Amino acid sequence: MRGSAERGEHSEPVRLDHRLQFWVVKASIVIPSYNYGRYLAEAIESALEQTRPPCEVLVVDDGSGDNSAAVAERYPVTLLRQEHRGAVHTMATGIAASTGDCFAILNADDRMATNYLEITAPLLERNDRVGFVYTSLTLFGTVHELVPARPFSLARLLASNFVHGSSLIRRRAYDCTPGLAELDLAVYEDWYLVLDLISHDWEGVGTNDTTLYYRQHGMSRNKTGGGEHESAIRRIMLDHAPLYAPTPRLWYWLHRHLFRRYPRAYIALAVLTCRALRRRAC
Repeated sequence: MRGSAERGEHSEPVRLDHRLQFWVVKASIVIPSYNYGRYLAEAIESALEQTRPPCEVLVVDDGSGDNSAAVAERYPVTLLRQEHRGAVHTMATGIAASTGDCFAILNADDRMATNYLEITAPLLERNDRVGFVYTSLTLFGTVHELVPARPFSLARLLASNFVHGSSLIRRRAYDCTPGLAELDLAVYEDWYLVLDLISHDWEGVGTNDTTLYYRQHGMSRNKTGGGEHESAIRRIMLDHAPLYAPTPRLWYWLHRHLFRRYPRAYIALAVLTCRALRRRAC
């Protein structure tokens, strides 16, 4: 049946470490893969080598025509297989099947630092209002660069996303939102989801004490530009209208006419706008 996911060799979530019983927050790692079998082993091994082990690692094979499923079957992971539905729906399949108190999406061509969960999970445990924890990015592949995690700022987030898609997300917070299953966006689903979390009064925290290794191929879904990107940004702003005061259409106009040429001026204007609105609300 189209859209359904079938479990692979490991039909039940695999218990990975007896130390899990001592932790308040159990974390799942979801790895979506579409024809990325050549990288998948690196992603899985980085998940399994965590100094604070996840309660499960789920690999979702999105109808790959390569050896993705065969690679996953070599490891103690839960394998889900489905007909090809695209990146966002594949993520949603993995999240729906996960059983942890929180989860992180790890793209099949990326890697986590070994202390990723050791650093991020306690930040959820310390504050019940924190819905997501994001980290620095270490770019590798065609580009090599460290991108530090910015201190959280709603104004900056409204202007341009700085929270990557492999953030650790509290499941209870995710369940407050519509989720990804019905989201029809070709790009920027991570930005959309984070704004959904903020709209439901969840907070975000950044840390530079660990990192996500983010592979660069030269082009990615979020870097190709064009109509799909403009359409997604407009949709993001319109769907989160209460955040984009006084009107999302004004924000979108400024984004189109100011951000590309003068990004710093655009972000500064966003910060000033948010400050003015907060003072007015008080």
